[in-house]
Amino acid sequence: MNFADLETFYEVARRGGFSQAASALRTAQSALSRRVARLEHQLGMKLFERHGRGVRLTPDGEALMTRAEGLINELAAIGNDIRGLAAEPTGRITVAFTPNSGQILGPLLLKAAQAHPKLTVELREGFSGSIHEWLSEGRIDVALLYDPEQTPAMDVTPLLREPLLFAGAPKLMQRFVKKGSVKADVLGEVPLILPSRSHSLRRTLDRLSQQSGKPLNVQNQVDGTLTIRGVVAAGLGYMVFAYAGLFEEIQAGTLVALPFDPPVHWTFCMVTRRDARDRPAVRFVRQAITSEVHHLVEGGLWQGTLLV
Repeated sequence: MNFADLETFYEVARRGGFSQAASALRTAQSALSRRVARLEHQLGMKLFERHGRGVRLTPDGEALMTRAEGLINELAAIGNDIRGLAAEPTGRITVAFTPNSGQILGPLLLKAAQAHPKLTVELREGFSGSIHEWLSEGRIDVALLYDPEQTPAMDVTPLLREPLLFAGAPKLMQRFVKKGSVKADVLGEVPLILPSRSHSLRRTLDRLSQQSGKPLNVQNQVDGTLTIRGVVAAGLGYMVFAYAGLFEEIQAGTLVALPFDPPVHWTFCMVTRRDARDRPAVRFVRQAITSEVHHLVEGGLWQGTLLV
C-alpha cells in the first residue's frame, strides 16, 4: 500500500471532500482522486460515497479511517523523534524566492519551520538579478530561482526541469487550441507581455530568439508577474510562463496555456553560499524545500522532471 494514497484518503475523509483536501494540501483535485481510486482498487472496496456537499465514508471507509488515523499519528511521532536526534536548526536564516515560487513554497517552508521554535525563517522576494546580488553580498542564505549564474562561491542544486507554456486569454488562444501546441516562432509574431532582461524568463526567451534568428515581438514590458497575468487575462497580449505560476488562472478558466513544440524548458534551482551550506538551519531549509518540490510535482501542481 502506498502511504501517500493512505494519507490522501485520511485528509479527504477528515475534511469531508476532495476540493477541501486539495485546497489544504495545495494539490490538484484530480491527483487526489487518482490516489483514492488506486487505494480502492488495491483494497477491492469502495471507501467513499459522494453527495452534493462532498463525500461520506462507507462502512469499509470508516473501518480504514480508524486504522489509518492511528498509523499516521504514529509515523508523525517517529518523524518527530528522529528529527530530535539531529542537530537542531537554530538562529535566523533568510531565504529568497522569485515571486511565483515564493507564493507556492514560502507558506510550506514556514509551516515546516514551526517544528523548530529556535529557528527564525525570513523570506524575501525578488527577480533573479536582485537575488544574485543579495547572495553575493551575503544578505541571504538560500535562494530559489531559475537558471542561476554559476560562481565558485555558490553551491547550485538543480531541482526541477520545468517546461514553459504559451498562454493567453481564452478568445485569443482559440486559433492555437486545435493544434494542441505552438511553435517557438510564434513569439516573433504575436504581441508579448514580458518582464525586463533582469528576469531569468526574459533571458531564456532572448536566448531562444537568438538561436532562431527571429526577434521577440514585445508589446509591453512589465516587471511583475501578477500584473503580467492580469494584462494577458484582459486580452492585451500573450505571455510565457511555467504551469505552477499559471495554475490558479488555468483552473479558473481566465487563461489557456499550451506547450511549445519542440518543448522549451528552464531549470528551477536552489542556491546556497558555500560558506553557509553546513549550518543546521541551511540543511533544514534545503531538505524542506526539496521535499516540498517532490510533493508538489507528485500532486500535479508543479510540472516538470525532478532532478534531485
